[in-house]
Amino acid sequence: MEEYGGAGKFVIPEEEFYMLENEDWRYDKWPEFFQGKNVADFYDPEIEQKLNALEEEEAQIIATEADND
Repeated sequence: MEEYGGAGKFVIPEEEFYMLENEDWRYDKWPEFFQGKNVADFYDPEIEQKLNALEEEEAQIIATEADND
């Protein structure tokens, strides 16, 4: 019951009945759209590296400001 949305929700898992060329596709997520564009088109595979670089830069700036005070 919890797997399909909790108490009071009746859900039939439609994915079990899909007729697909490749079984690996069965439980793939549906694409999400925002303002008419597929969100996956804007995925950046290097986002973690860029975020880490920004956080390091921020830490250096904070340390520099703390030294100047």
